[in-house]
Amino acid sequence: LADNDSEEGRKQNRRAMVEIYEPAPEKVVIVEKEKQIIIEKEKAVYIDKPYLQPSSEKITETPSYSIQNEVKSFEENKPYLQGVVMNAETTAPVKAHIFVHYLNGRIDSFFTDNKGVFKLLCVFDEQVTMDIFAKGYFYASQDVVIKPNLAQKIELQPLAIGSVTAITNLYFVGDEATLLKTSDRELAKILRFMELNKGIKIEIAGHVNAPGIDPDKLPQEEFELSEGRANAIRTFLINNGFASDNIDAKGYGNAQMRYPEPTTERQEELNRRVEIKVLDIK
Repeated sequence: LADNDSEEGRKQNRRAMVEIYEPAPEKVVIVEKEKQIIIEKEKAVYIDKPYLQPSSEKITETPSYSIQNEVKSFEENKPYLQGVVMNAETTAPVKAHIFVHYLNGRIDSFFTDNKGVFKLLCVFDEQVTMDIFAKGYFYASQDVVIKPNLAQKIELQPLAIGSVTAITNLYFVGDEATLLKTSDRELAKILRFMELNKGIKIEIAGHVNAPGIDPDKLPQEEFELSEGRANAIRTFLINNGFASDNIDAKGYGNAQMRYPEPTTERQEELNRRVEIKVLDIK
């Protein structure tokens, strides 16, 4: 609610809230990637575009995740950021720590309950970004626009030796390994992830987008760019107190492009990435 630079501001931010709840709804919408599921009396209707009324086009298959037991926890026609956090592989609920970032710079922080369910009062059409953390999992982020009857389905990837996730929202100077100021928020998420999972050893892997070039013939400066960007993240983590023995860095050039023949800018971005790979879990 206020700036943390003054004691008065900090007093305003230290607060308790009382929320009034109405009887539980019979219908909520679960956002799942680019589709939505409307759960109504244990029936699922898939809609191709968000925030539309149910169409006549239905898919009768039962969704892999059943939210019926949690429907009573969600609010209908109320401006809530709400939903459930679950294990991406087993669909088991995950107790997670969620940070909500508002466009005005304000941040809310709270935990889900033991069933992975969360609920935060917001404002209709408000745009927020969620950062979700849980011990033993890669972190996740999700942009949300608050709408009625809307609940989020957050899937966290569990950590395992060999598991990999891409670090999104890292920004470098063009053709350099120098991080831009706009990367600060993503770097803070990496720090929180490492602090939460101190027993892991990781590799920071750098990749470049260079289609049509044999990896063995990739120009040296391109390979060094992938290596340099990986080392930039490793150096950042070491400078922030994490043991160098637990953080490796490796450049892969264009040997592991996700799209060897990219046709869109998005595919090129996915080729040009930095990843975290789990090498060991203690």
